[in-house]
Amino acid sequence: MVPVDRGLIAFLMAAANFWGLLLVIVFMGCGLVAIPRKLWSLSDRKKQLKSYPDRLMRLKDKLEDAQFDLDDTLKEAKVMALKFPQTRISNISRPNNGREHGATNYDISEAAMIKLNNKTKMVVRKERKYRWKLYRALQDAVFCLDLVESQKDSNKTLEFSLYPYSEWTMRYRKLGKCHNNQI
Repeated sequence: MVPVDRGLIAFLMAAANFWGLLLVIVFMGCGLVAIPRKLWSLSDRKKQLKSYPDRLMRLKDKLEDAQFDLDDTLKEAKVMALKFPQTRISNISRPNNGREHGATNYDISEAAMIKLNNKTKMVVRKERKYRWKLYRALQDAVFCLDLVESQKDSNKTLEFSLYPYSEWTMRYRKLGKCHNNQI
């Protein structure tokens, strides 16, 4: 074996410690300290329960906006469907290409129908997405409320107010850390 100078070992250990501390400082500056804080705040069920009304109201507003967009798109499609045969017939019988003064002119070309079809698909997807998000947020809020209420219970049993434990998803079982309705 080759003898190694103790000074070299001390220098390498100091360099490794310096590198580790430098990385910690850099990562803290990048905001990686916020991740443990968020996990810590998620463990406080009462604080989490207080955030649900705002979240539910935002989701409800987004769902209503999506429903209004869907209604507008369906009205547009209905008007286009009603105008379509009249436009084709009037184009044949009138020399001015079927345009009347004061009448609303809807473009009923193939490109307009494709655009309306894509818009309808997008609006329906958006409405379904926000409906699902609102449903999941309501389920999470009720579950969190049940967890907070069960902490007040003297025998420490968790009773889910919507459906029995046997119908819980694995997600809720892990969140509640439950087994056979026991916390």
